[in-house]
Amino acid sequence: MKKKIIIVISIVIFVLALTAINTFLNRQNETEIEGNDKQKTAKTEEKVIEVTSRNFEEEVIKSEKPVIIDFYATWCGPCKKLFPIVEETAKENENVKFVKIDIDNTEDIALEYQVKSIPTLLLIQNGEEKDRIVGIVDKNQILDFIEGK
Repeated sequence: MKKKIIIVISIVIFVLALTAINTFLNRQNETEIEGNDKQKTAKTEEKVIEVTSRNFEEEVIKSEKPVIIDFYATWCGPCKKLFPIVEETAKENENVKFVKIDIDNTEDIALEYQVKSIPTLLLIQNGEEKDRIVGIVDKNQILDFIEGK
């Protein structure tokens, strides 16, 4: 009987130890992921600015440079595929300002510009819409879009 109790206690201790190790490893992994996300966000914010209703006029309408607006949503798969292309294009084009607008958080701007599908890219120049692209495009198409081809 004592052997059975010792075996049961040993199993319980083993299971508790595994649970504690698993919890520790998950927390470490979450911390690493958060750190990577913050690094990516910091790099992204350098070239692609998050715009809201509060800073839209300053960042877009009053911009001296042409502005490419990337209308997106966090839940949108095609938007997630397009953003790295937009980001890469932004890093290579100093003559154009690139911004992104989350349509779920900034519905008023999406409605004002009649954005009905995402992803949508708008070219704004001197405060006015000059052109738009709807859907996923490659870098060359964005470059042609900027140049007005």
